[in-house]
Amino acid sequence: MINFWVAVGLSVLSASIFIWLSVSSQMKAAEVEESNAVESGRTKLLMLLGVLILLLVPLSYYYLGNIEKQQSWERATNDLSDISDGNTSLSQQMTIQTMILGLRTAIEKDPSNGQLWFMLAEAYFQLRMIDLADLSMQRAIRIDPRPDWFVANAQILSARSNNSDMSKSVNLLQSALSIQPDHQAALLTLGFLYARQQQYEFAISVWKRLASLVEKAGNDSSAINEQIALATKRLNERTNGG
Repeated sequence: MINFWVAVGLSVLSASIFIWLSVSSQMKAAEVEESNAVESGRTKLLMLLGVLILLLVPLSYYYLGNIEKQQSWERATNDLSDISDGNTSLSQQMTIQTMILGLRTAIEKDPSNGQLWFMLAEAYFQLRMIDLADLSMQRAIRIDPRPDWFVANAQILSARSNNSDMSKSVNLLQSALSIQPDHQAALLTLGFLYARQQQYEFAISVWKRLASLVEKAGNDSSAINEQIALATKRLNERTNGG
């Protein structure tokens, strides 16, 4: 599992490059008037880098068993409705679509590259094209059945929150755990899915297992224990008719 600070470092590096290019563009514009074609090309490049930065952060979630990351993913899943409602700017959508076109072109040349299929799935997911994201992630998994990609596919499907997709998500996470029983991101996500379905007993069991793994590694499990306490409270309320 990739170290947390490595993921943070990648995000900071990408953001720094994006900021540097933006400042550089502004300084050059002040010195000399550039043609509309050059300026348009630079703007598109900056937009593309911006989207890449946005994609880099959610990609890191799948490699980390961090409770704060998981909670951020939960909020992002809820916010995805803004895209389907047309609240994403046209320029952002066109930039992601340009990225999708580039990835599909690369895949035509190298169809057995699982990483390209994974990236394509992430791009589709940004546009809430869940069916295409799911199909692309399935292709990635067939090429290379990584536990991290099972978790990613589960998170994509669970964005729709219907019973069928939630069931598939649980199966995907269980597949990840069959390959790597101590996969913290899979355990964390599985607990959240059980909690969303109000299957608190299962959520508590999974999170207790995760807390034990975290503690054995010498890390703080307090955030996970808070989730356990919350699930226990809701279970008691339901049992007592509260």
